[in-house]
Amino acid sequence: MVRKIETLLEELTEAAPDAPATARTVSNPEKEADEWVRGYVRSQTVRLPCEEVTSILLARATYAASFARLSPRQNVELSTARAAEIVEILMIDLWRGCFRKNWLKSRDSTRQPGRASQTVVPMDSRYFRQPKQGRPEVWN
Repeated sequence: MVRKIETLLEELTEAAPDAPATARTVSNPEKEADEWVRGYVRSQTVRLPCEEVTSILLARATYAASFARLSPRQNVELSTARAAEIVEILMIDLWRGCFRKNWLKSRDSTRQPGRASQTVVPMDSRYFRQPKQGRPEVWN
């Protein structure tokens, strides 16, 4: 699964400069990005969206790949349906619940000269907590 997210990240990175620069404006790029992710995990043959949505997808894929690399069990065999569900969780649910806020802070801090860079994902976030010893289902 990590390889698939990393492959998506590479494809988006390569395609970002070629994203269709359309004159149309997207009323809700976040919603369109959610729909694109859902379509991608089910078919993987969706068209690249407009430049504004592609940049959001690139950020989502970057966070998802980074988070997936931290997973203690990266090489577990998963059904296609389960893998699609996990990618949706990483690229939609965690994005909206945690990653987006941090991405916006990071993006805003890089736009303001002289301001120190902030941590992208706080290490005290509940997503980085380790399971209690001997009980993988119980988290700290």
